[in-house]
Amino acid sequence: MIPLSDSFGTIKPVMFLANVDEKGFKNNLLLDDLNSYASSINCPVVNVCAKIESDISELEDEEKLLFLSELDLEVLQKFSGSIDQSVFKYLTLKGSVQSRNHFGGTSFTAVKSALKKAHQKLA
Repeated sequence: MIPLSDSFGTIKPVMFLANVDEKGFKNNLLLDDLNSYASSINCPVVNVCAKIESDISELEDEEKLLFLSELDLEVLQKFSGSIDQSVFKYLTLKGSVQSRNHFGGTSFTAVKSALKKAHQKLA
C-alpha cells in the first residue's frame, strides 16, 4: 500500500474498496480502471458485493454454512483474495463448531473444559 501524509504529518496506508453489483466482478470497465490505477500506485483493491454479503448475513447460521459450503473456491476468493483451499475445513458444521475454541466457545475442547469446571464447582 502507498502511504499518504495527512495534515498531521502521519502516514496512513491506502487501499481501495470496490462495491460492485452481483454480476460486476467481470467485464466491468470502471473496476478495470480502478484496478489499473491502484496497481500503478501499488495499492490493493478489495472487490465486494455488499448485497450478497447482506443477504448472507440474514441467513440462519446453518443456512450460512450450507450456502458457503456450496460455493467453489473461485467464488469465495471474490470476497477476499486471501481465501484458499483450507477454508473448506471450516465450512462444515463440525469445522465451524471446532473453530470456536475459546472461553464460552462451542468447540469440543471448550465445552469439555466448561463442563469440568462446572463439575468442580458443584462437587
